[in-house]
Amino acid sequence: MNDRYDVLDGIAVASLGRSRVLLLAHRRPIEQAKEIFCDTASLTSVQLLRILLAERGLHPEFKPLASYDFGRSS
Repeated sequence: MNDRYDVLDGIAVASLGRSRVLLLAHRRPIEQAKEIFCDTASLTSVQLLRILLAERGLHPEFKPLASYDFGRSS
């Protein structure tokens, strides 16, 4: 096993340095978000986002993203 990692059985996903496992895109200030649509393929990232937002006192509703077609014009 790589000596940069420790296994914390059932406790955490952690990193000693910077980790780019999460991207939250928004157009308005995050404090105004009432809903957040999530890629269901990355459940650990969704839970991490819930924790990070809750630490700021934010509790928007999380919904699964049905498709990536919402930005396409007809």
